[in-house]
Amino acid sequence: MSPPAGVTRIRLASTLAVDTGDGPRAGRELGSRKARTLLALLAAARGRPVATDRVVDALWHESPPADPAANVATLVSRVRRTVGPSVVVGLPGAYALGGTWSLDVVEAEQWCAEAAARLAAGEHALADAAAAAAQGLLGTEPALLDEVDDGWVLGVRAEVDDLRRTARHHRVTALLELDPAAAVRVASAGVVPDGDDERAVRDLMRALAADGQTPAALTAYDRLARRLRDELGSDPDRATAD
Repeated sequence: MSPPAGVTRIRLASTLAVDTGDGPRAGRELGSRKARTLLALLAAARGRPVATDRVVDALWHESPPADPAANVATLVSRVRRTVGPSVVVGLPGAYALGGTWSLDVVEAEQWCAEAAARLAAGEHALADAAAAAAQGLLGTEPALLDEVDDGWVLGVRAEVDDLRRTARHHRVTALLELDPAAAVRVASAGVVPDGDDERAVRDLMRALAADGQTPAALTAYDRLARRLRDELGSDPDRATAD
């Protein structure tokens, strides 16, 4: 679905994509590799100013050009021609995301907060719908898939992964009251890629028990306990044991 008129929708989960109302664009449609990195860096800052020196470091690392500020200004001009003149604003010694925009990570945070509020109110169907909306926005691929593993990129990826875990947890909690079998499916999808995530395993144990699969729930606990002992030399925490 295209954003409302005048709104630039930006996706950081998976590959960077931008939709200004004429459909999402990604990859070379957004310009050069450095132009895309610049736009992703500003989007990750959520409208906060990003110092030109930080932009230069993100784009060129240890090998900046002779006149880095001029090169950044040229890239900004190209981004504006490609995406829109108001998307990037210049500030004294910095740049920022401009205009009216929406960011998938921010929207997912809002859906997760909505799911938590609905759970607290006992509105399980609405909580499931909100958490599912967050999952739909975030997908399953690493955030900024085509960026190198710089610190700021890893921070975005960690943030998106945490939101995925939160959305999944809220969905499982809601589905325990609505459809335990569906709760098992959602919880299982979380344990497969992240078998050390104790909350994910607890969610799976609760879902299996609610679905009448108590032996399978105990097996999930035993599998986690063995993994933690073998890999970390520790035991599951008290909440998991309880």
